[in-house]
Amino acid sequence: MIRKRTIIAIIITIIILIATNKVWLAFKPVCVNFNIYAEGKCNIEAQISKKNNDRFGKVKGIDSNYNLNETNTVNLKIKNAKTVKRIRIIISYIETSNPITIKNIKVNNVKLNHLDKISAEGAKILKQDNELVLKPLDEIIILNYPENLNMTADIDFNAEIFIIIAVLTFLFAYKLANYTAEFNTIYKKPKTEIIFLAVFFVFLFIPMSYIDNREISEKENRMLAKLNPVINQEGQLNYNFTKEFDNWFNDRFNLRIFFIRANNYKLILNKNWKTNTVLKGKNNWLFYGKQESISSYTNKNLLTPKELEEMADYLSNIDDYCKKHNKHFYFIIAPDKSRIYPEYYPDDIKPAGSVPITKQLTDYLNRHTKVKIIYPKDILIANKGNDILYYKTDTHWNMAGAYIAYSEIMKEIQKDYKNVKIYVPEKYITEQHNGDLYKMTPKNLRKDDETYYKNPVLDNSSMCKKNIKDSSQLVTCYNKNANINALVYRDSFSESLIPYYTESFKTAKFIWRYDVNIDAAEDADIVILEVVERLIPRFRKILKEEENAV
Repeated sequence: MIRKRTIIAIIITIIILIATNKVWLAFKPVCVNFNIYAEGKCNIEAQISKKNNDRFGKVKGIDSNYNLNETNTVNLKIKNAKTVKRIRIIISYIETSNPITIKNIKVNNVKLNHLDKISAEGAKILKQDNELVLKPLDEIIILNYPENLNMTADIDFNAEIFIIIAVLTFLFAYKLANYTAEFNTIYKKPKTEIIFLAVFFVFLFIPMSYIDNREISEKENRMLAKLNPVINQEGQLNYNFTKEFDNWFNDRFNLRIFFIRANNYKLILNKNWKTNTVLKGKNNWLFYGKQESISSYTNKNLLTPKELEEMADYLSNIDDYCKKHNKHFYFIIAPDKSRIYPEYYPDDIKPAGSVPITKQLTDYLNRHTKVKIIYPKDILIANKGNDILYYKTDTHWNMAGAYIAYSEIMKEIQKDYKNVKIYVPEKYITEQHNGDLYKMTPKNLRKDDETYYKNPVLDNSSMCKKNIKDSSQLVTCYNKNANINALVYRDSFSESLIPYYTESFKTAKFIWRYDVNIDAAEDADIVILEVVERLIPRFRKILKEEENAV
């Protein structure tokens, strides 16, 4: 009898060890290192593929910023990679046009010897003495190594964790087997009861058996929640720890994706379903499903009198500065998609009041300030019968909708600068588009958007320089045929306005944030602040944080 219980305990221990293998058995990061000799700063990324082809579909990679004036050694560690077939190196945001020399490329301490077979995109390449000399032709250089590396990542075996899990599991399993046998003879109860209880408690521990340590969820197109310590480095107590821990665990517990998929299959049966981020409306229109967006539509996110006063003061200070320095300030509110196309919103979600937050804010600003406000809701509604102005599977307006908003903005600017020109497209094409809401939608619920949208033929991207690695994602555009300089603080809704603005302004700087730094407006003739309607409360919160920081 003892031997039987021991065998049962061993079997259970083996099962638990297999189930928890990611805790005590992991693949070590794939190390990519090489020497690089150049000037200035750049971003360097290493990507590996588990397939032996040039497609690089699903890749693992890591990138980092380097100051090549201070270091000549690049060390990149790619996590969660099991097999390595192909590798490529991407050098971007290069600050020099001088040659770049690379040598001694190694993957897991294995030197790549066939450098003569490496091809380069975005640069002229010269191969000599087992080193590469690159002459940059573009802001991005991609080096492709065509040989099959056929590597497997080294395994990191944590013997201490393995022994702890094995011993504790065996003791628990042996005690459980012993108790189960006695349960029937001593307590005259069926063994199924204790087995049910044991299985139940085992299932309680499954969610914590593996914690996802990724920072970004590609499938959900968002950052996963972060966990800050109870006591930070300054010795201050984190009063939000319990809430942050709850969000962190909910984003990372074991089998989370399984339960999400199971719920998604149930949603297929619903006519108007909702996930954490996407809300399905009528005729396959998708809307942003976060509460801030729904609250904006239902008019449940109104501001208090004090908050209205604080926002008015903030915008007035910007306006006063601009007037004092012979500049003009324009406050733009981009309408929510649900404001322009409420007919496609689910019928079971209805506005709770008649006054939206935008009307509340604009009425207050018009009464108490002289800030120029542009809210192109009415002009968009008036024109939506001519073209579709917002993407069906995206939160944003499309290029046709953006042009109508741009025209309305420029008409207001023309009142102050009569010489500024409003761009008029000459040619159009039609294109399909699956947007951000499509990407946020679970795969089994996705439906391709077969709608064709009207886009102007407008290619002035070469007139703009981007620095997306900058915290403000700075974009600077130049047009020698214009004579007005603009400084634009914005969110994602201005992304499709940038090509139009580029046609109207001599120099236009676009900064992705809401807190306006008036010191940066020294060379600007106009200052624009654009906020999407649903984020007005968040805009208010940012202002409060800035005020507390000061």
